[in-house]
Amino acid sequence: MADTLKSALEALLDEGEELSNAARDRVKTFGSVAIPPLIEMATSDELNHAPSDEPRVYAPLHAIEILGDLRATQAIEPLLPLVAWDDDDWLDHTLPEFFAKVGEPAIAPLEQILADNSKTIHTHARASQSLVKIAQEHSEHRARVITILTQYLKPEHTQTPDHETRAGFIIGDLCDLQATEALPAIRRAFAEDRVDPQVVDLDHVEREMRGEPLVSSEQDLDVLTAKREKEPLSLMLKCTQCGRERRHQIPVLFVDFGTVERHKRKEKTKYDEFVIPQRITCPKCGAVDQYELTALAHLSLTLDLVTRKECGKTLQRNEGNIRYVRFAMTDGREMHPREAMDLLRDQVARNPKDADLRVRYANVLRLLGYLDEAIAELTAALELDPNQFEAQMNLGRIHGVRGDFVNAQNALQRAMQLLPTWRKYAPMMRQASAIEIADHLEKIARQEKLAPAIMYETPLPLTPSPAPNRPSSKQPAVRADSPRLGRNDPCFCGSGKKYKQCHGR
Repeated sequence: MADTLKSALEALLDEGEELSNAARDRVKTFGSVAIPPLIEMATSDELNHAPSDEPRVYAPLHAIEILGDLRATQAIEPLLPLVAWDDDDWLDHTLPEFFAKVGEPAIAPLEQILADNSKTIHTHARASQSLVKIAQEHSEHRARVITILTQYLKPEHTQTPDHETRAGFIIGDLCDLQATEALPAIRRAFAEDRVDPQVVDLDHVEREMRGEPLVSSEQDLDVLTAKREKEPLSLMLKCTQCGRERRHQIPVLFVDFGTVERHKRKEKTKYDEFVIPQRITCPKCGAVDQYELTALAHLSLTLDLVTRKECGKTLQRNEGNIRYVRFAMTDGREMHPREAMDLLRDQVARNPKDADLRVRYANVLRLLGYLDEAIAELTAALELDPNQFEAQMNLGRIHGVRGDFVNAQNALQRAMQLLPTWRKYAPMMRQASAIEIADHLEKIARQEKLAPAIMYETPLPLTPSPAPNRPSSKQPAVRADSPRLGRNDPCFCGSGKKYKQCHGR
């Protein structure tokens, strides 16, 4: 009989990827006698690490399958080390199926693996999935498994980035079990930001628990694209201080074509082509502007570019939530905004009494979302030159965006008074500025915050313009939706004079 069992086991070495029913049944006929040699085959380093093109490399997987068929509880302990073999994806299916067949005796050992913080995320995910399979195969153990998994969503078990990732996988497993009783713990973990959002998000969890489809088949490419362009971008950014990856809402993201072209020429640049015009604060460690785009964020931006091409959309439109532009100083030099910020910071340090220079520096700070710093520079500029129109105008804009209506109104009214004497603007630009100020004052009078868009849609020393054709810095920047006043029209300021005799001079 021993020779016959040996022959049946040797036949597994030649089965290849698929285990035939005949070979399976032949070994199973030997019952418990076959268990020890099957365990030896399943854990054999020689077989598990055999060349991938040899049929015998699949023999350990076949042995595990048959051990499951035999309900070989004595194989649980010998096979547990295989749960930690992270580099073998074939075990992701085979091991959970084995544990599901042996059932309850495997629960406690798998729980111990899940509780071992020295294990990798992959190992924890495989142990969790094995517990889910047991619960699905043996409904009488479902409640116990859900309790085990749910405890790893508690604060004490989600203190590190790896633990937050584990929580994400466990939540996905709880969804597989339709464990609605775990929803309070899941919602709390999300509310306290203790779940890796790259693994799963709460909206999908809620919908899966309700049995709803995640994507409607009726949504076509145009609808999705139009919706995305009207809403803020949702980008995954990695904090370079604590290592956590979190999703951030970005109203607008610029893609700097100048930097793109330098990369194509194999030139090294200090900053990448993506410009996020706002401060980014890590919700976990509080680090400010210490981030990098994740692979998922890069993929999202690449998808946008492909989508635009599929829809026949031009990259020259300076609209939507992703804008493809060239950044240039007002003297015509192309320059990344952060390079300009570094340059102007140094220039201000050398010439602190130059009011115009401080305004130029403040405008770049404003573009990049450094609002407190921009206010400080604009205030310093006004101390040096109380008649600096741009400083008053931009100070009013920032206060208006922040909802500081009193300071916004005071600054904008002062800017309106200074505008007629501000000869650095051509008449058409003064006209456009006056209309813009009047519009802002009207909104502020209604206690309305100004739109954040004015942080990057108004003329700046570093001016974003549609790619690839950059207008000359000498051209006036006029809002496309601004009404034009004829020279004989009444002036908008309410003086009763004609425009050409008042603010049009």
